[in-house]
Amino acid sequence: MDEDKAKIAALLAREYPFQNLTPEELLHLAGQLRLLSLEQDQKFLPNNQPERLFYVVYQGKVRSDIGRHSGKIYSSIFGPGNYFGEEALLGNQNVPDLITALEPTSLLTLDQEDFDLLIEQHPEVRLALSVTMQSRQMARQPRFSWIKPDEIVYFLGRKHVYFLIRSLIIPILFIIGSIPVIVIGLEGTILVLIIGLALLFLGVAGFIWNWFDWGNDYYIVTDQRVVWIEKILLLYDSRDEAPLYNVLAVDVYTTWFGKLVNFGDVTARTYTGRIPMRKADQPFVLGSYIEGLRKRSELIFREVEEQQMQEAIAEALRRRQMPSPEDLIPNVPPPPAFTPPKKKESATRVTGIRAWLKNFLKVRYEQNGVITYRKSWPLLVWKIWLPLVMFLIWTAGMIILLRQPNTDGTKMFWFSIMMVLLMGLLFWLWYNYTDWRNDIYQLTPTQIFDIEKKPLGSEIKKSADLENILSITHARKFLGVLLNYGDVVIKVGDTNFYFFYVFNPDRVHQDIANYQENLRQRKKKVQEAREKERMLNWLIAYNAESKKIS
Repeated sequence: MDEDKAKIAALLAREYPFQNLTPEELLHLAGQLRLLSLEQDQKFLPNNQPERLFYVVYQGKVRSDIGRHSGKIYSSIFGPGNYFGEEALLGNQNVPDLITALEPTSLLTLDQEDFDLLIEQHPEVRLALSVTMQSRQMARQPRFSWIKPDEIVYFLGRKHVYFLIRSLIIPILFIIGSIPVIVIGLEGTILVLIIGLALLFLGVAGFIWNWFDWGNDYYIVTDQRVVWIEKILLLYDSRDEAPLYNVLAVDVYTTWFGKLVNFGDVTARTYTGRIPMRKADQPFVLGSYIEGLRKRSELIFREVEEQQMQEAIAEALRRRQMPSPEDLIPNVPPPPAFTPPKKKESATRVTGIRAWLKNFLKVRYEQNGVITYRKSWPLLVWKIWLPLVMFLIWTAGMIILLRQPNTDGTKMFWFSIMMVLLMGLLFWLWYNYTDWRNDIYQLTPTQIFDIEKKPLGSEIKKSADLENILSITHARKFLGVLLNYGDVVIKVGDTNFYFFYVFNPDRVHQDIANYQENLRQRKKKVQEAREKERMLNWLIAYNAESKKIS
């Protein structure tokens, strides 16, 4: 029994909420836990149990299915060390969840009385479990559908609300200032009324824009990675992430006012750069989560590596034994039944239109692991400002023309001329926008692409492998510093690739470095697998020869 308590205490010690407990406190907590065994595919509802319990997975895996308000199911897979049930104990919420054992599983349970005593004696455990509870509730939103079922969310936060309030001050002043202007304009001055309505529109638009801009940025820590999501409504969409095993150190910076209000900057430094999480709420909590879960991932990685090594040696020894007659007969699966392909031209067309509208003005977007960059918005404005001005002049001329009387038939003639001019202006505007849209830079898991395509004209496409990149640099000029755009220079052998006028060039730089590191890690795993196989062969050959000698 003492051995089981020691194993349970070791399991709890690697989990973030219990990392600050002493060995004696961990052993005491392990003695309070009770074992609950589940057979494969066995189901149960925690809320229908006689009492509310806190659950920790000891061995095996379970799936938790929680119904959203929309009727959809949010599923999570909990492995050894993962816990659940804190929402019912801390938040007093009856979450309609269904637990299913995916394999023979052992759960550790803690009753409510012992749980209350634990969080009373250890406030850091209460804080960690409370943050986890709130984070998991937010993670069930559809916008986080990219989170994998076997990935457990521990921290999910935004920028501090202070920065939302600060960004809303000017729009609110515009709204307040527009009210007397509109009242004066209603008394008879049309120009003043138009100015008041314009101020009101700008205030409301700015309020909505800043509200959504603040609400679209997230900092997330799971049991597998650190994620920074940054979105600018209709214009920019990015997700920067790093596996926990790649995080080298965590830095937290805050000012005197930041400590007073509880916000600051948290930076997770990796092999290839850093993930900056600026103006974060509860920065020290966020930093401690990253550091604690990083240590947890290291322990789990070592455990998995040892287990895989043992399984590989056992499998290799089994293959070297004399096979049975059944093993000599190849197991060839029957060919699949033929099914005629379904027609999906219309669905593809709809998807293409939606994708075109979704990325209409975005300067960075990601699809299926491929990141696409366009040149920044100042370049688009430079291309279309003259057609837009000419269109405004055309609109004024059209208004004047429509007010003229049609006496001798010249009005229809000039109307035809104006429509021809309109078609020319629209074509001019379309050409310049498409020229901006078609000049893209792409980053795939193995290559970079520089694509230049003229509307109704030629197309030039250059590519290079990520493994051949020698260096990456980026630079901004004066306007680039003000408007956050610049050039990224990628040296590949004796040639240079230029990503001109990209928005947020340091982020582009970081994306390329991250993809390089991911490619290096994949190749490293393949090489390690080959080395492991080679080492196993040596061990098996040694074992066989030693038996011959003895």
